[in-house]
Amino acid sequence: MNLESEIIYVKGLESTKSIWRIKHTSDEFLRASNLSLKLMGEHLNKTSKCGCVEDLFLMLHSLSKDKIKLKQIQMENKFKLNKLITFKSGHYSPANITDVKSIEILTKHPKFITAFSEYPENWKEICGGKPELTAREVELFDMEIPELFAIAQELYDEDDSLRMPGARSREKTLVKFIIENEVK
Repeated sequence: MNLESEIIYVKGLESTKSIWRIKHTSDEFLRASNLSLKLMGEHLNKTSKCGCVEDLFLMLHSLSKDKIKLKQIQMENKFKLNKLITFKSGHYSPANITDVKSIEILTKHPKFITAFSEYPENWKEICGGKPELTAREVELFDMEIPELFAIAQELYDEDDSLRMPGARSREKTLVKFIIENEVK
């Protein structure tokens, strides 16, 4: 949904609101109600003399281009914050958080993940943490250094253009070499 064009469309419905506000199945009411949900977190009320339609139009007229742009970005967020958090003397809530800020916060303080109701499965990796190990990596890390050198030597013997890890290489270097050079 392009938020700016939807706002322009619904603002254009204001002059006819007395007609469609009581027709809760009309396209106009449904579009306005869906926009209300996106912007204010609630659909329009379906009672006959509700002031929610007026509230929606007051809010639409008060929105700046920057607020519309922020809301559009937030609609596309992968990280959904569900409570207020404080970070670097700033306060963040569902109303002002973006994925960029979420990643910055979680990179420094992963414990804040509990404040999010939704987030990508690989959030640790996105936030600079260690990615989950594959089954092959777990298998290799369970081996002794001489076994890892033997596998690395086999790979080198198959392709002598590879640069064989040195004799004092650590487990992490050997596992990385094996993973990168094994035929998939």
